[in-house]
Amino acid sequence: MRRLIVLLLMLCVWGSSGRRTERNIVCRNGTGYVHNGICCLNCPAGMFVKEPCSNELTMGLCQHCEFDTYTEYDNGIFPSCLKCTKCRPDQELVEQCSSTRNTRCQCKAGTFCLPDQACEICKTCRKILELKLIQVLVLFNKSRCKEDEKMVNSCTAFSNTVCDKRGSVPGNTSTGDDSLRKSFYLFAEIDVTFHNRFFRYIGLSDNTIRTTDMSYSSPEDKVYELLKTWMEKEGMKADFNSLIKALINLNQKLSAENITAKAIEHGYFRYED
Repeated sequence: MRRLIVLLLMLCVWGSSGRRTERNIVCRNGTGYVHNGICCLNCPAGMFVKEPCSNELTMGLCQHCEFDTYTEYDNGIFPSCLKCTKCRPDQELVEQCSSTRNTRCQCKAGTFCLPDQACEICKTCRKILELKLIQVLVLFNKSRCKEDEKMVNSCTAFSNTVCDKRGSVPGNTSTGDDSLRKSFYLFAEIDVTFHNRFFRYIGLSDNTIRTTDMSYSSPEDKVYELLKTWMEKEGMKADFNSLIKALINLNQKLSAENITAKAIEHGYFRYED
């Protein structure tokens, strides 16, 4: 009889010890929380603890987050979800807040925050200036490197403009017409499906576009020949800026920026302060 009693006591002690071990694991690894000395299981993401548990290793009463609040992970948050973040005036909204994810904001164009640092305020990218060419003023703003530098990476919401030293600084080129003609091959950058619309916009007829299209199989050659035709048609009025403005007006700003950057890099044009 004594042996039976001792065995029962050992089983009770072992069971109690095993339960304590499980509780310690659950509450120490973040899958549970302690309330009044009891380890409760977390509520799922998108919910919060309305009422904590009353029995060991059970889940209390969980309730869904209300509007404009969230919890991203399993949690023991009590008595409500977290308030959604509001984007600051120097930020723009990337993704609206949901019950399981906080608002996502990023710095507005022309400013940035490094991703590995606390973003208390968005910093201004390297000086924003209007980019001027020898002949004309280009009508879009660009994060600018110095004249003896070239842009390696443009400014994003998470990094500043990255510049590197040039081998040589682009200087004056021969004549305006020569520079303009040399730049024509750069316009192969334009999406092929957008060619006809662009050439119509700068004043070439459908017949001219169709005839050139039939004469040249290469898109690059077609672009070059059509721009030569445009240059002859415009005469003294033909300039690089007219083509860039046409792209910008047709919502092809990326192509306009790329073509201008390459024209500067090849030395067809240079910066003016």
